[in-house]
Amino acid sequence: MKTFYFIAVLLLGAASAWAQAQISPSARFMLHRAMNSPSRSEAQATVLAIVDLDRNAAASADLLPGTEIVAERGTLALVRFPIDKTEELAALPQVRSISFGKEAMPLMNEARKASYVEPVLQGTGFDRTYRGEGVILGMMDSGLDPNHINFYNQDLSANRITWMATIYGTSGRMTEYKTPSEILSFSTENPQSTHATHVAGIMGGGYNRTATVATSATLTGLDARRVPFYGVAPYAEMNLCAGDLYEENITLAAENVAQRAKAAGKPCVFNLSVGSVIGPHDGTDAYNRYMSELGKEMIICIAAGNDGNSPVSLQNDFATTPQIKTVLTRSDITWNGVVEVWNSDATAFDISLEFVNSATGAVAWSVRIPANKVLYISNSSDNTQGATHNTVFDKTFSSSSNVYATTETNAVNNRYMAQLQFDLTPLSGSSLVPVLAISGTAGKMNAYSQSVEGLGFGNSLTGNAPAAGYTAGNPSQSINNLAMADNIICVGAYLDRLVYPSLDGNAYKYSGYDDADVGHVAAFTSYGTSPSGRSLPDFCAPGMGVISSYSQYCAAKESELSARATTTENAPVGTTSRTNTWGIEAGTSMATPYVAGSVALLLEADPTLNVDRVRTLLSETSMKRTGRTEAEQTQWGAGAVNIQDAMLKLIGKPSAINGVNADTARRLSVTRYPGSVAAKVAGSSVVAARLYSVAGALAASAHTSGDEATLSTAGLPGGVYVLKVEAADGTSESRSIIIE
Repeated sequence: MKTFYFIAVLLLGAASAWAQAQISPSARFMLHRAMNSPSRSEAQATVLAIVDLDRNAAASADLLPGTEIVAERGTLALVRFPIDKTEELAALPQVRSISFGKEAMPLMNEARKASYVEPVLQGTGFDRTYRGEGVILGMMDSGLDPNHINFYNQDLSANRITWMATIYGTSGRMTEYKTPSEILSFSTENPQSTHATHVAGIMGGGYNRTATVATSATLTGLDARRVPFYGVAPYAEMNLCAGDLYEENITLAAENVAQRAKAAGKPCVFNLSVGSVIGPHDGTDAYNRYMSELGKEMIICIAAGNDGNSPVSLQNDFATTPQIKTVLTRSDITWNGVVEVWNSDATAFDISLEFVNSATGAVAWSVRIPANKVLYISNSSDNTQGATHNTVFDKTFSSSSNVYATTETNAVNNRYMAQLQFDLTPLSGSSLVPVLAISGTAGKMNAYSQSVEGLGFGNSLTGNAPAAGYTAGNPSQSINNLAMADNIICVGAYLDRLVYPSLDGNAYKYSGYDDADVGHVAAFTSYGTSPSGRSLPDFCAPGMGVISSYSQYCAAKESELSARATTTENAPVGTTSRTNTWGIEAGTSMATPYVAGSVALLLEADPTLNVDRVRTLLSETSMKRTGRTEAEQTQWGAGAVNIQDAMLKLIGKPSAINGVNADTARRLSVTRYPGSVAAKVAGSSVVAARLYSVAGALAASAHTSGDEATLSTAGLPGGVYVLKVEAADGTSESRSIIIE
């Protein structure tokens, strides 16, 4: 299950070559569709774009009549204009580039224990509690139910969502809800999704009262009288946006939340559980540069992505291998998604789309992708102007199938690139598969693929045995392209619980995950490298088995979600009586708001913290983890966040548990058995092991002259403990473990 929101590129098109070079490929496709539609009804549409302006060429206000500058950061401006004016705007001397048309689609009790949030919320070991008071939590997402009881204050007298907005379509038109009555009258902008409701609940849900919960005897330690699934910052104020997740809408939402926080004089955290593998991964695209500017005023947390075990990236050095071929794979019945290929410099490469017989390997049809103009392939029944037709295509794919493609030298980073968007549904009995053939003379190529259906790069024509001459992709640069901004925090996920409760009174366990072991990084966590060379993600937080609020509208429609709900209550909220539901989800989408809420606690203690200081605090105090593979080590980043130690370091107090953040335990292996835990240190002849509670109390100890010590955990309350092991050579290593 991927509960993470992906970027799906829309469509655009033809014009003068010079103006086209200033227009992003996704915007070019969208323009092509609008201007070449038989009805031309889309040509009057209004779009919101990120426009890069040369301040020395002309004043930013000197654009075109009818254009509206919505907001500005540095050389970048959010500009609204009629789509049929795109090329005219691009031709202005002060316009460097225009970018629009990418749409993002939506990508706790045990969690609080796992990363030591509970002591901070309760004030254990501190002079006071920290719950996010005086801090604004912001977000742009989809599937928001703002009247869920989880978002109300402790006595249920008021909703802590004090402002919200919806942003629909490509025009960036925003509707604000500023009063309690306006928010109470709002239902949801997307009844098919609960993503925003779940994410916001992790970040700042505050409900900690009575409700109906699972009562299965297997759920030891779960109080059936209360809902322990409140969020990380339960007293924070929330400013939430929801709607269509185009990059420009996301930017507009972040801009508005930043301005509101600044006007209120409050620190702010902005959560983005959205992402895209598609993009240059060098931070030069307009979205990343705009978010870099916003990151100077508020802390932005963004998900690493959920492609850490998928073949979504592909690399090649043309100097070594002049030609490479890769098969486009898919997990669904269709090929639906986007592929981008980037060279390391402006050196052009040649790229063709081939349709290959999976049984014989013969190429049935091949078409070269042109430079700086749109190639639109479709069924011959499509009367869109400028479309390319072929009988092979007609016999292979449905009448609605199409491909948009183009190449260019990017106007901002001077790198040669190609972009292709696929919407191909094969006809019954079809044996053709799409293949990319890419050849060049110089430069290092990076290709990326993305879709909800699992579009990837493969080396098999049949889906089984590899075929000679084809190269498969890998996840080594699967990291979210939207995490390439300078001033952001990138978050990965790990598993903090295996068993979770359900309203039917039973307990359920994760299955189907290779990494389904408490304390391990989630295999789906994307990873890679930032433009500055920083390994991403920065660190990990609980992201599998996280229970949070569900949208009542989605839960009512989706039997799967309703069945997985963990607690529900009929309670009056304002003038409305409703059922409030909680449920479990997994993804880096869940880990990111966990960190965002944690940052709110730190900002309550010190509102002057900037992104560099916050990242350093969380990195230096993270519980170090050793990956089972080199890739997994990268996925961990600095380790598992430890909010207790981060807060203690911030306020100048020593760690509650001495040595909890010792060096990475490369020699330490821990095995859990019913009623005991075995700790082994490779190469040591004497081992002393001690188990501490979160509060620092000794819970169990053992000593042996061998290399393994066994501690009894019988009778210990369930929760997070710290295992400290001392080896014969005097080294001390620690690891957090969960006892269920």
